[in-house]
Amino acid sequence: MLRFWNEQEMMQPAAYLTHRSLIDKAGPWDESLTINQDGEFFTRVLVNAEQVLYEAQGKVYYRSPGESNVSQQKSERAMKSLLESYRCYEKEVLKIEDSERVRIALKKVYQKFVYDVYPQYPDLIKKAESLMDSLGVREKTYTGGPKFQQLSKILGFKNALRVKRCLG
Repeated sequence: MLRFWNEQEMMQPAAYLTHRSLIDKAGPWDESLTINQDGEFFTRVLVNAEQVLYEAQGKVYYRSPGESNVSQQKSERAMKSLLESYRCYEKEVLKIEDSERVRIALKKVYQKFVYDVYPQYPDLIKKAESLMDSLGVREKTYTGGPKFQQLSKILGFKNALRVKRCLG
């Protein structure tokens, strides 16, 4: 899970083969979320799992839907829900392990949120930044592609976002 967060990756939900008892232990699907319900749910599943086995030869065929896909929603309501799902990540994971490595990974999750929604929704950006600050991580973290990360190291994250916006 930390690797997913640190590398801004995801695991498509069909890739998990999960016993019913673990799903019961993790709790129900959060229907109040409008986006990233699967990410929030499988965070709870993974937090409650005794172990995770990975089969490198396994394959899942995933059809990439168009813009009507839930994960493609960019409305303020969707972004608010996405940020809330990340707050749920934080709450669940810190119960299990409250360490620097977990806090760094969570900081990257919030930083990626800012990267994705900037400059829209300034109130949500402020909230994400506040959540980042509350983690108490002093270590610099970087998100985005390699070029953006280099630019961030030189100009700082917010200035790199401004440049990206002007060029994009």
